[in-house]
Amino acid sequence: DASNGHGQASSSLDCPADDFRLWCLGLSGSYRGPATYSKSRLEEARVTREKVLRFLVDGEQWLKGIKSNNDTATSSWCAEENNMMEASTRCQAACQRAFLGLSFRQDDNKNFDFNGAAYLSAIVVLSEAGSKYMSDMRSSGRIPPIYAVEQSLDTLRECLSIVGFSDHTTRAGLAEKSNDNILGGNEALTEELVEFRSTIRALALSEVKGGGSGKGKRLA
Repeated sequence: DASNGHGQASSSLDCPADDFRLWCLGLSGSYRGPATYSKSRLEEARVTREKVLRFLVDGEQWLKGIKSNNDTATSSWCAEENNMMEASTRCQAACQRAFLGLSFRQDDNKNFDFNGAAYLSAIVVLSEAGSKYMSDMRSSGRIPPIYAVEQSLDTLRECLSIVGFSDHTTRAGLAEKSNDNILGGNEALTEELVEFRSTIRALALSEVKGGGSGKGKRLA
């Protein structure tokens, strides 16, 4: 549970709509092809989103702990911080490439289509790297600079926001905001799938044609 020991109730992090969005993004297959919805795949999406939430929530609590102890002034920058910054940079670059359809191999013949699986993979990799970094710092007893984790959290929230995740996910660990859920049961889920997949693909293709950066457009 991403909220254990941090005072943020798990119910405030639960969001079936965002679990569904994550499934649409990276677990439902290519946006050019059909998608088969199943409860097991949605459960996989929930577990995957929990990995991301764990870093977002734990990261904010970790930062608050260091700031409250006024330890940042004497912190020294080490190789671990360089590695964390590089992980953040790689995530941002990988998400941009995936958004623009540039992360497929040439022989995949995907015609520069949005690669949701690669986008999701980059997000998960950064989340896991951030969680491991904080665990290593706790074990070492060293008080590190906070900028590397701050930058990684900002990068992660931005990448999640770009592809339409609600505040339940993008602001996890921050002040609670939003009440975004899918209402109407299975019929509404189906409608959400069609609209979300179509909108993401159309936006990605328009960015490719226009030579855009893939940033600045948030999906509701």
